[in-house]
Amino acid sequence: VISTDAGGIPEYLKDSYNGFMVKVGDWEGMSKKIIKAISISEEERAIISKRAVETAKRYSIENTVSKYIELFQELKTNSR
Repeated sequence: VISTDAGGIPEYLKDSYNGFMVKVGDWEGMSKKIIKAISISEEERAIISKRAVETAKRYSIENTVSKYIELFQELKTNSR
């Protein structure tokens, strides 16, 4: 994953951990990150990819809905 630091992306994407991040509008930085992403070792790519998938699963719609349901149930229980 290569993204800009727009919006809430920095909350989820950590540069060189689970993807690569550049500042919005930094086209030179973007080209450098693309080169870096295609230049890293297969082992590094596998590690970063695994972390990216784990992050995506953590914030999937299924997990998000499940957490909201748990929250609403807890609020309902505590309001009695």
